[in-house]
Amino acid sequence: KIVADGTFQDEEAGGRLTIAPTGALIVEDKIQRSIAPNVMSGSPTQSGDIIIETTSAGQGALMLNNDDERTQATVKLYSKGCNNGSYQFQYFASPFNSISSWAFDAYIYNHSETLNPEWTQLRYGEDVEAFQGLALTADGAAKNYEIAGTLASTQPHVYELSYTDSKANNKKGTNVVGNSWSAPIQITRIDDSDFDSPSNFEGIIYIYNAGRDVLVADKVYASDGNSEPGQWQSIPVETAKTEEWAHKRQIPAFQAFQMKVNAATEFTLNYNKHVRQEASVGDNNYNEPLHAPRRSMRSEAVKVLRLCVEDEQVGKSYIYLCEGDQFTEERDRGWEAQQTIGSGKYGKLYAIDQARDYMMSIARESLEGTPVGFISGLSTEYTITFNETEGTYYLNDMETQQSTLIQEGESYTFTTTKGNHPNRFIISAIPFDKPGIATGVTDLDAEAPKVQKVIYNDKLYIIRGGKVYSAEGQLVK
Repeated sequence: KIVADGTFQDEEAGGRLTIAPTGALIVEDKIQRSIAPNVMSGSPTQSGDIIIETTSAGQGALMLNNDDERTQATVKLYSKGCNNGSYQFQYFASPFNSISSWAFDAYIYNHSETLNPEWTQLRYGEDVEAFQGLALTADGAAKNYEIAGTLASTQPHVYELSYTDSKANNKKGTNVVGNSWSAPIQITRIDDSDFDSPSNFEGIIYIYNAGRDVLVADKVYASDGNSEPGQWQSIPVETAKTEEWAHKRQIPAFQAFQMKVNAATEFTLNYNKHVRQEASVGDNNYNEPLHAPRRSMRSEAVKVLRLCVEDEQVGKSYIYLCEGDQFTEERDRGWEAQQTIGSGKYGKLYAIDQARDYMMSIARESLEGTPVGFISGLSTEYTITFNETEGTYYLNDMETQQSTLIQEGESYTFTTTKGNHPNRFIISAIPFDKPGIATGVTDLDAEAPKVQKVIYNDKLYIIRGGKVYSAEGQLVK
């Protein structure tokens, strides 16, 4: 069954079937190899019989509606991972059950949430297993890796999503896993029954975006022609099931993706449920290409503040505030990701980037003076909790004039009216109640009804008494 336009070449001499990057094929029965006209052998395919082609623009898709685990194929896997002045990585999952890393002739890294550092380079000749979250880079330009082997099993695969409570690990609960199947996973088919502890899953699938490259000749380059801010595309699972959701609903074939948990849980991917089933809403794009950021893995330490807001009735959401020396105007801010407002049933915190987009995570050289807005849900009372082990910043409520140390174990409960409240909070190293220091959130907001707070060029300014102050309290004008 051909389900997408594409070139399917049946070469009589070699008996090969080529699935082009624009093609998708669903096999209702077992694939068998022709040994004579109109005669089918009972043997499985050989690795050269089926060729799945991929490019930067698309991937051929092969969906097996049977449980035959003996299907062999040659995959021409396109990778953006290369050395373009610095090493850039392609995040992927191997299409095969198990294959030697020699087959790739590249540098391959495996991810484990339990390790520090979390990425470990595989030794040459070490086996690459299916469903691992992998990163690949190589000397030279981007290229296709033509590799033959037995395709990943269509049996259910169980991921052990871990949560390591370690001060040395800045990404607690961050698990990078992979779709090794030669067809996309339908995010809209993921539900609580796929987890042994559903409440431990954050509820969002993260897929690597094109990201932003460094500035070159006054231009910002992004792979795929994708200029959206951020290294990640964040896809809330439940929101993606609504007709209003206008963004990605699939995990491409051979794509690594990220899942975050607040405690360990098992997650089961079921080929019959998550791949064979049609998408519950929206179009089914069988040929979506692999996504990869255009930034290198940097070794600089990054401070990540996680703020979680929740109410007693509906649910919770997160934002991430990242601080590091590498997050300057001249360097990539690949940690950034846009926030999804969703159905409005639960409250959302958000940061603001230069384009005034709502951001789920934002990266700055310094978080001092960072404004944080809030959009209310069905409730009127919310509680914010934190993950930071060493409190160096305060969350300052501009309406109540209260400050809370952003530190694990601390929390802040507040009430709000319905609607959007931009700049409700300010991140500052100085709390409201510390006397003698003009920070822009201490003395300047004493007459709140008469104070105006504005954002200009991504910076917060406070206008009081006809004068303009920075968020740090410096007189600007």
